[in-house]
Amino acid sequence: MAPPYGIKHTVTPSGDENIAHFRDSRSTFHTIRVVVHTLGRQPNGMSDNHVSVFLLLNEGAIRLNMTTEEGFISGELVWSWDAYQISNSAIIHFDIALRFAVEVGTLYNQVRSWGLQRYTFSGGGSGCRYWIYCLISKMAEMQWIHADWVGRMWSHLSYQYSREVAPKVIEIKMGTFNTQKDWEDEYE
Repeated sequence: MAPPYGIKHTVTPSGDENIAHFRDSRSTFHTIRVVVHTLGRQPNGMSDNHVSVFLLLNEGAIRLNMTTEEGFISGELVWSWDAYQISNSAIIHFDIALRFAVEVGTLYNQVRSWGLQRYTFSGGGSGCRYWIYCLISKMAEMQWIHADWVGRMWSHLSYQYSREVAPKVIEIKMGTFNTQKDWEDEYE
């Protein structure tokens, strides 16, 4: 059976018609790819960045993408089946080997139990780096990855990357995590 490429699921309190493709998936991954994307060139040659995660499968990947709408700070976690393992907008990526294979459905359910879907960005829509850092930290706590990746990822995410100029040190903007009730209230 071919993977359901193109299927997307936005994590909400009630789920959507595509939730089972991720929640119940028995597909396994051995590598997490953290990708820093360009969102366009700035006048100084730097690039606005966005960071997402790809769970590398035998064919393609599942992408976890925490975003927010312009002008808002509430996070929206989207899971998608992609036929590729790195996007055209990638500037740099970091591959993290898992200690053992993990099922996609297991990670999906852990992300929900950890409350990572209830993220609120810091002002101005910044905060995807911190969300990625929290995900990596939780995976290290589960001993799915080596603990040294927590500090290494913080270091990697502390840079603004560009295809044209050297990386520049930046402050990681820390968002917050809502309570279950507050998150559910947003969807009423």
